[in-house]
Amino acid sequence: MLSRSLALVLAVCLACLAGCGEPKPGAIPSPVEGVVTINGKTAENIEVRFSPDPAKGGTGPSAIGVTGPDGKYTLKTDDGRAGATVGWYVVTLTDLNVGRAEQGEAEKPSRVPADYQTATRTPLKVEVKAGPNTIPLEAK
Repeated sequence: MLSRSLALVLAVCLACLAGCGEPKPGAIPSPVEGVVTINGKTAENIEVRFSPDPAKGGTGPSAIGVTGPDGKYTLKTDDGRAGATVGWYVVTLTDLNVGRAEQGEAEKPSRVPADYQTATRTPLKVEVKAGPNTIPLEAK
C-alpha cells in the first residue's frame, strides 16, 4: 500500500515538473532598441515605457529604457530581462530633465509633448515581434 501511494506521489510530482520546464511562446523577451526624436532632433535622457496594449491583446510585463546622448534606447522588462515580450504596446515618453535647473535658472519644461506622456493619449502604438526589433519613436 505504501509503495503504491509513494509511486502515485512521484508520478504526480514528475508530471508537474515536466510542465514547468519551458516558458510559454512569446514569454521570452525579444531585443528592442531604437532612437527617440522630438521634432526631428534626437533626445537624451528620455524614459521610454512600453506598456501592454490590452485593446490589441497585449499582455505581459512592461518594458523600459532611457535614451543616451545619441537618443538611442534599449529596453528591459520590469523584471530585468533584456527586451520586451512579443505583442502590442502603447509607448509613453517622459523627460527626465524636467525640473532640473542650474542655480538661479528657471526649472526646465518637458521637451515631450503632453499627449506622449500618458498611455491613454499617446499616438505611439507598436508591435514587438519575435527576434531583434528596431523601433524608432518620433514625438511631434
